[in-house]
Amino acid sequence: MQVESQGSQLESLQLVALPDANDQSSTAVDLVFIYSSRAATLLPSDAGEWFAARDALKPILGLQADLISLEIPPGDIVEAVVLPGRHRSAIDVVVYANYLSKRGPQRVSVSGFHNLRLVLKSDHIEYFEMME
Repeated sequence: MQVESQGSQLESLQLVALPDANDQSSTAVDLVFIYSSRAATLLPSDAGEWFAARDALKPILGLQADLISLEIPPGDIVEAVVLPGRHRSAIDVVVYANYLSKRGPQRVSVSGFHNLRLVLKSDHIEYFEMME
């Protein structure tokens, strides 16, 4: 997805963890709302690197980013994630998922979605635009 110049398009977010999600393990999912190009350059492209450096990066990012951290057990649904109050000002929204498999861990931009459903599968996430 391309980053829109007027900011993130994201209006709603739902997470669905299938029963076999992450090899039947809870999945840590971080959503990072980015408000400056400097913050965007600090974020790693790999989820493993993100989760290893997250605690050190949070004070460096400061007000340049908002972080929502979730832990989703297999078979669970989060109907509506509460987005930060300033989410429309974000220049990008990035998802990191801490998957056990090598296929799962990647940085994905979701700024172009309006009503996003993340489906946590056994070894990766699928991203869908929900109809209102």
